[in-house]
Amino acid sequence: MSHLTPADRDRIMQLLAADQPLLASDRELLFPSSSEGGGEGAESVSSDEDIPRDKVPPENWLCFSLYSTSLAVGKTYWPTLGKLGLTYPQLLALRQIRDGMTVNELGATIYLDSGTMTPLLKRLEVAGHIRRERDAKDERRVRLYLTEQGRKLRDEAVEEVGALLASASGWEKRDLRRLAGQISRFRAALLAKADDVRDGIPE
Repeated sequence: MSHLTPADRDRIMQLLAADQPLLASDRELLFPSSSEGGGEGAESVSSDEDIPRDKVPPENWLCFSLYSTSLAVGKTYWPTLGKLGLTYPQLLALRQIRDGMTVNELGATIYLDSGTMTPLLKRLEVAGHIRRERDAKDERRVRLYLTEQGRKLRDEAVEEVGALLASASGWEKRDLRRLAGQISRFRAALLAKADDVRDGIPE
């Protein structure tokens, strides 16, 4: 995939900010045509160049595609996570916790705010999967540690969940990795733009 130019990224973010559907020519900026793979059916969305914007179906909106795909991933994971007694945010936390990491560091890593993190971590602690300790040098900081039970559950969950998307979608793992990379770059561009806008707002 060729890298997006600044003008390309600005075009995509302008459309999203205006809450407008993404037309075929715009989608091509992010998801080049089938020559790069992406699994059978990856280019099944029909062209809507000649359809008025207010008539374009939600399935052709990038924001809706990302949102609905997130829901589909959750449904794919749920039976396995339910068996393990975990929610997806809890799985993320177990997967990312490094001994001594602060709550704020974990939140920044998995994009969760403190209001969401506090009850999530409390449930993991009550279940015996993590331990929370006040920093001896700065009691405002809370540091996190996985228990042995938590490590075992993390390893089991990662192993069971790891192959679910490839199995459920029929896509090759390399295509899923490529897609994840594209989405990650897109997210980074949006967040960078959001930070620029925030920095420009007077106090």
